[in-house]
Amino acid sequence: MNGSQISPPPELAALYGRCSTNRQEQSIQAQEANMLQWAKANGFSVDDHAVFLEDDISGTVPLASAPKARPCFTCWSEANTNI
Repeated sequence: MNGSQISPPPELAALYGRCSTNRQEQSIQAQEANMLQWAKANGFSVDDHAVFLEDDISGTVPLASAPKARPCFTCWSEANTNI
């Protein structure tokens, strides 16, 4: 061993964003970019298959009823229990 330290693997994250209208202040693309930037800055790794975006779901719809919310939480849960 050459004395260098091995960094621990990054934490895994799943991203979920939604945007109900094209007049919303932050587009779905801006939300994704902000979430990815935050994840990277905070030591998280995000695979492409762990990004769940809904550009037609109102914030008034309960998260449990949003079509992509459950797959997002399932993805995150499975990734973090199989480490």
